[in-house]
Amino acid sequence: MFPAQDAQPSNMLVKIEDVNKAGPTPPFSSLTEMVLKLMDENRNLRNSLTNALHDLQNEEDKNTALKNQLQDATDIMQQMDQEQEKFVTSFEEERNRREQAQQHMQRRLKEATETIEGLLRKVKMLEAQGRF
Repeated sequence: MFPAQDAQPSNMLVKIEDVNKAGPTPPFSSLTEMVLKLMDENRNLRNSLTNALHDLQNEEDKNTALKNQLQDATDIMQQMDQEQEKFVTSFEEERNRREQAQQHMQRRLKEATETIEGLLRKVKMLEAQGRF
């Protein structure tokens, strides 16, 4: 079968690069030492990946919360715009009613003035005729 893991000839050393450090790691004296080191690096990488995934999930949650806040603010703004348009329409209608009422009152005032002037002319005419 296979020779024991530690039965490696002493002149055959395994050398690997450690991607987390600045330079190469020293050669391992045994296959077991290399496997243990790789398992440790694998565990560290898994922890880093788990942390990165956790951070990503937190960012996605923040993103979702911000999207919800933005949608709420947009809804509120739309509602306020609708209410503002209702107020503007209401004020325009009131202004139109007020202008119509003012025009009506001006017509009545003009008619009343004309009636008074007509009556004054008649009074002057009657006074001139000596009937009054």
